[in-house]
Amino acid sequence: AMATFATDTVDGSMLEGGGQLTRAACALAVGLGRDVTVNNIRAGRSTPGLRPQHVASAKLTAAVGGLAMTPTVGDVALVVR
Repeated sequence: AMATFATDTVDGSMLEGGGQLTRAACALAVGLGRDVTVNNIRAGRSTPGLRPQHVASAKLTAAVGGLAMTPTVGDVALVVR
C-alpha cells in the first residue's frame, strides 16, 4: 500500500504576502514535526515566488531539520516534509 501524508496547507499570499510567512511556515513545520505545503508564495509581488534569501532560509531549515528540500528561486510552492 502506498503511504499517504496529511499536510497542512498555507496560502503564501495571505497577510502581507511576502517571504516571512514562508520562512515561518518552514520553521514551524520542522519544529513541530508536521508536513506543510506553502502555495502562492509571494503571489501579489512584482516578482512572485521564492527570492534568493527565501531559498537560503529554506535550505538552512531543511539542513537543521534533516529534510531533503531543494527549493529554487522562482518556486511558487514549497513542500516541507
